[in-house]
Amino acid sequence: MRPGCSVRETSTGRHGLPGQRRDPGSEADPESWRTSRRRDLPPELGSLGQLEDLHLYDNQLTGTIPAEFGNLSSLIQLYMEGNRLSGALPQSLTGLTELDALFFLNNAGICAPVDAAFQTWLDSLRVVRGSSCATADSQEDRSVLVEFYESMGGQNWTNNANWLSDRPLREWYGVTSDADGRVSGLYFFRNQVSGDIPTELGELAGLKWLDIHENQVTGAIPASLGNLSNLEVLDLRSNQLTGNIPPVLGNLANLQRLVLAVNQLRGTIPTELGDLGNLVGLQLAGNRLSGAIPAEFGDLGNLQSLRLQSNQLTGEIPTELGNLSSLQYLILADNQLIGNIPADLGSLVNLRPLDVSDNQLA
Repeated sequence: MRPGCSVRETSTGRHGLPGQRRDPGSEADPESWRTSRRRDLPPELGSLGQLEDLHLYDNQLTGTIPAEFGNLSSLIQLYMEGNRLSGALPQSLTGLTELDALFFLNNAGICAPVDAAFQTWLDSLRVVRGSSCATADSQEDRSVLVEFYESMGGQNWTNNANWLSDRPLREWYGVTSDADGRVSGLYFFRNQVSGDIPTELGELAGLKWLDIHENQVTGAIPASLGNLSNLEVLDLRSNQLTGNIPPVLGNLANLQRLVLAVNQLRGTIPTELGDLGNLVGLQLAGNRLSGAIPAEFGDLGNLQSLRLQSNQLTGEIPTELGNLSSLQYLILADNQLIGNIPADLGSLVNLRPLDVSDNQLA
């Protein structure tokens, strides 16, 4: 999120304005009130030239996105997921030069045009969660998703809309696909996903975002995830994962966020994670990891957040962490670290919290 994103006046859903909700039951004609409510997005919102954030998610909005949204010249964040919107995103959105985050997954078929100009604009955004309007899906990916559903208790998920149907994969709950019909994202926050991650998941060659956090996922992290060369985000936190962190995750050259916190992972932290040159956030807190903090972490030049608290880590704090000029968060609390606090940490001018409490430092 960019700093200064403070306009919230048009927010709806869980971040709506405070105060009581209107009770249609208190109206003289409640049925008339309900049926007269407009659920399509009003084009008039396109006149809000100073608007920076527009949050519309988790409602029952229908229809298409008005072309007038392309006039929101100050817009930075646009969240529309979890509605019943449909159709292609309007070409006018490519004029939103300030836009940073665009979320439109889990709707009734809304998708991004596949022409080169629109796809180039889409690739320029920092975060996109939504599908492109591919004419056909990858049958190989469809087979992998069927295995994922059957292995991870799909019949008991909180939401499994359209899964195992003949609908396009982009309409399966939690799934996004790219312009080639390959699965690009799996998003299952608090969805009662359970069981072991199938090794077949490593065959989703187009996968960029794998988010299954706060579920009941068990077993080991399959080494096959190291084959996901396009993966940018791997978020498996707050599950019941066991075993070691696979060293092959160090092969994920495009990975920006690795979040494995609050599981039951054991063993040492693989030194291979120091090869993840694009990594911005690394969260391994709340596990049972032991051994030393890898000195190789000093090679993570883009790292902004390193959270290793509440493990059983030993040894000294590597002086190499002083090389992390982009680091903003360094949390090493509640371990068994010894020695001195390295003077090299004094060069981390962007650091906000530095927490080394509850160790054995001298």
